[in-house]
Amino acid sequence: PDLDDPKDLREFHNLCAHLGALFSSGQDDEFLAECRQVMQMRPGYANVHRMLGDFHLKHGRPDEAIAAYRQAITLDPSLRLARRNLAVALADDGDIKGALDLLRRDLRLGPDLYTHLNLGKILTDLGELDEAFVHLRAAFSLDPHDLDVRDYLGEALEAAGRTDEAVQQYREALRIDPEAFETRKKLAGILARRGQYDLAIGHLRTVLEAQVDDMDAQINLGVTFAVGGRFDEAVDRLRHVVAMQPDNPDARFNLGSALSSRGDLDEAVQHYRHALRINPDSVRAMYRLAWVLATHPDSASRRPEEAIQLAQRAVALTDNAQPHLHDALAAAYAADG
Repeated sequence: PDLDDPKDLREFHNLCAHLGALFSSGQDDEFLAECRQVMQMRPGYANVHRMLGDFHLKHGRPDEAIAAYRQAITLDPSLRLARRNLAVALADDGDIKGALDLLRRDLRLGPDLYTHLNLGKILTDLGELDEAFVHLRAAFSLDPHDLDVRDYLGEALEAAGRTDEAVQQYREALRIDPEAFETRKKLAGILARRGQYDLAIGHLRTVLEAQVDDMDAQINLGVTFAVGGRFDEAVDRLRHVVAMQPDNPDARFNLGSALSSRGDLDEAVQHYRHALRINPDSVRAMYRLAWVLATHPDSASRRPEEAIQLAQRAVALTDNAQPHLHDALAAAYAADG
């Protein structure tokens, strides 16, 4: 095509606009086909490489995303969005230093909402909260009505133990967008830890009304039922998750815990064992299984030698840094006589 020809140029712009719609609607095959078409029409068009990077990042392929973003930046070094998203891909790929360096360099060009947000998010995850708050407050000053600003600020406040303020930020985020379901799950988590189980359950039910296949929300609801003492509902909910995802280690572990709390120890043991088959280094599953095998009220079901091995391994894996693990070890030694 001749992009000096108004007809060809119009077709090119229509294709580019359509790419965004295909990406948002999840029409992956059509999106990739039109990406190739745009690249053929204008090989040096940087933004299509940026969009291809976004596609790979969305689908959990950071290596391919990084390559696409770097191609976009090579074609257009001024494409700031590609640099920001490259930093996100680098962080997802484990190159935290590279991501931070890139974002900090980007700020030399001037303040940017999403550069500050990404820095704040990465630094929160690293536990470097003082610097995280600097960037999140800068993002807030740029747009206090942005959903991600409120959500990321809530995460940082929660990490700092400032849960009242975190709740305020999450609630403000939900006022901005009631369908911010990841934020709703975070709010439910805080409410459950505070013992406000009914409120937490209400938020999780809202999530599941909209996206019933959200297994994290299903598990969180089951756990919230359990910690609230509603063991039958917890077991029913977690059985549903296990039926959908038999090798989900969180579902297996939490079903085991709910069953144990209800007194169904033999079945709990089966789920703890399954959790350990999926993840042999799960310290929490080792601890719970060791405890049940050491303290089972039916002496025929006790396995003190296995309990000792499990508890010792759990202690070794944590470098003796979790004192409660010694409770299981002591119980196992006592059961062994």
